[in-house]
Amino acid sequence: MVPFPFKLSSFPQISYTKEELTNVFKKNDINGDGKLSWLEMIAAFEELGSRWPWFRAKDGFAHADQGKNGYIDIKTELELLVDYAYKCNYTKKN
Repeated sequence: MVPFPFKLSSFPQISYTKEELTNVFKKNDINGDGKLSWLEMIAAFEELGSRWPWFRAKDGFAHADQGKNGYIDIKTELELLVDYAYKCNYTKKN
């Protein structure tokens, strides 16, 4: 087996900005109703590269679903969700 001539960890990891996270979540509002459902949240966290997207969706709801209605309203609650996802430090794929 031939070893790599470099360490994979030597590539710089670039984190998502809050604006980029906002765009990922908005893009995953598949039906365009202005709110994120459970499945839409899972899809967004999958896109971000989460190892456990269902867990992140569950935790995201706990942080951002102020109305406790099972949806994240994009106009009023998205900023809380983005703050949560930003703290998870997702990095872009090179």
